[in-house]
Amino acid sequence: LEREARTAYHASGRSARTLLEIDPNPVVQALKVLGSEFLRHPPEGFAPRPLLDPRGALRLFGGAGWRVVQSRIDELREAGRGCELISAREAVDRVGVLDADSFDGAAYLPEGGFIDVDALLDGYLTAAVAAGVEVRTGESVLDIEYDAGRVSAVVTEQGRLQARWIVNAAGAWAGELGRMADATRPELTARRRSITTFPVHEDLAEFGVECWPLVWSDPHSVYFRPGFDGLMVCAMDETPSPPCDAVCDERVLDEAMSRLAVLAPRLCMAALPDGSGDGRSSFRSWTGLRTFAADGVPVVGEDPRRPGFFWLAGQGGCGIETSGLLGRVASDLITEGASNLFDVALLTPRRFG
Repeated sequence: LEREARTAYHASGRSARTLLEIDPNPVVQALKVLGSEFLRHPPEGFAPRPLLDPRGALRLFGGAGWRVVQSRIDELREAGRGCELISAREAVDRVGVLDADSFDGAAYLPEGGFIDVDALLDGYLTAAVAAGVEVRTGESVLDIEYDAGRVSAVVTEQGRLQARWIVNAAGAWAGELGRMADATRPELTARRRSITTFPVHEDLAEFGVECWPLVWSDPHSVYFRPGFDGLMVCAMDETPSPPCDAVCDERVLDEAMSRLAVLAPRLCMAALPDGSGDGRSSFRSWTGLRTFAADGVPVVGEDPRRPGFFWLAGQGGCGIETSGLLGRVASDLITEGASNLFDVALLTPRRFG
């Protein structure tokens, strides 16, 4: 059931389409590393083209963050696809527009890169329909019914559908659906994430922009990557929001471009040659909502209070990266009651009491 007129209208369709297998949350990092296996090795015939362009990923650090990542290097190398720590100057060798004085060092992941989200989602939907799944769009859930304490049906605008299981994969609306079900409350919060794209200016031709990796800067709270017919910049904003069709706040994007000007002044001068937002007529921008549980870890499992009500929510912006894994974990739990693919005790809604 999809409440909108088409699938992937919200978070999935507004993804930055990146794979970065290094994360301050160790559970999320493990999910990304294991989940990326599906992106690298999908089932035969799943998609007409590769799902991952392994252009590499560069995560920049400064101050305490750099000291922490240096102390975790052995762990990162073991779990994070050949992670390599490099100096700021070495990072500039890879992406020439960076200012080496604005950060202390970087983690380089050569197997990170860019995800073909369109091919991934098409593959999922095509396989689901072939297996007998009916995709119903424009149909909102109005009520959830129980019989003898277990889920028995959902009521939508089009009628009543019997069901022994309801999978709550409603993204920013997952909390509302949980309250409708009178289920456990994992304190889900939707947060805004804004993105802008612009053409590559001829002044940047010497830097080989099309070959750049993903560049994510913790000190500047901004990341950028080639693609989207030019360059994409993410503001890394996390403003809480009610569930909605999110729209851009131009002030957030202006602030992001100001931070980018510190990290990569040459890049911003080319993007905004007059030094102001007036040059943004060629920019295309959008905002999506990422939904987080209180501890930042996805919520996957049957609700302890409401048998048959199954949580698949709170991916916090890593839903695309981890979808191949979390989908299989959810399937295992529903059909077998257990999964050996991941430590499901880390994901269960039971952790919220």
